[in-house]
Amino acid sequence: MDDPHGASFLAVHRWTAVGRPPRPDPREIVWCGFVAPLTVAAGGYTPLVPAGAEAVRRLFPL
Repeated sequence: MDDPHGASFLAVHRWTAVGRPPRPDPREIVWCGFVAPLTVAAGGYTPLVPAGAEAVRRLFPL
C-alpha cells in the first residue's frame, strides 16, 4: 500500500482469544492492544503505520 511517507507492507492477522490476552515478544512489539475498527475508520485513532487506517477502512467499510 502506498503512503505519503513511502511504500509499506501491511499484513492482517486474525487471532481468536481463548481465555488469555495475546503475549507478543516485547523485543519485537512495543505495544499490543485492541482498537475497534470503527474508531480507526472514523479517525479517532491514528495507527503507527499511516497506511493502516486505509487498510481498516477497506476491511471494515462503513
